[in-house]
Parts: sequence; C-alpha cells; structure tokens
Amino acid sequence: GCGAITLEEVHVAVPDLEAAVDAYGRLLGGQVSVGIDDIGARQVTFEPASGRIVLSKGPRPGIAAIVLGVPSLAETAKVVGIRPAARVSWSDPAALQGLRIGFTEL
Repeated sequence: GCGAITLEEVHVAVPDLEAAVDAYGRLLGGQVSVGIDDIGARQVTFEPASGRIVLSKGPRPGIAAIVLGVPSLAETAKVVGIRPAARVSWSDPAALQGLRIGFTEL
C-alpha cells in the first residue's frame, strides 16, 4: 500500500460556492479560511476537529480530490507515481479512475 495513516483533506466541487459555504458553515461551524487553489481558483477551507473540507466551484459537483497523510513521501512515491510539491504531492488522476489523490508527509 501507499502507507496512508490519515485522511487529511476532502476536496468538494460545488456548483455555487457561496451557497455551499453557507450550508457547510451552518453544518460545521469552526475555523474557515479562504484561499486560491493550484489552478488559481478561489477555495474555502473548513477545519473541523480533524482534517479539512475544501470547497471550490467546479463543473462536476462531488468529491474532486482527497489528501492522505503518509509517514514518508519517498516511500509512497515507490508505490504511487506522485509529483513532488511543497505541501501536497498529487498522483496522476488517469492512473486512479479520474480521482485526484494527494499525499502529504506527516
């Protein structure tokens, strides 16, 4: 396996970012941050007690990506082809049935 220990983030594509932020805010409360994703689009991150839920506007609503926590990116790279990056190293979606899976070192 890839050595995943934790589920760090779930990225959710939504058709209406403002409506989704309002709904998730009522549901989760907690800390919220606004940022820009790796392709320059606005994203809103909710941080409940564990992990993060990252919302962004997308053409196909639903889970767009997940990020798993691993003890060693080097060891994970031996099992899963990933592109090294500063915070999250992403796998090739084509290799995983279209789902973006990212890995972050714990």
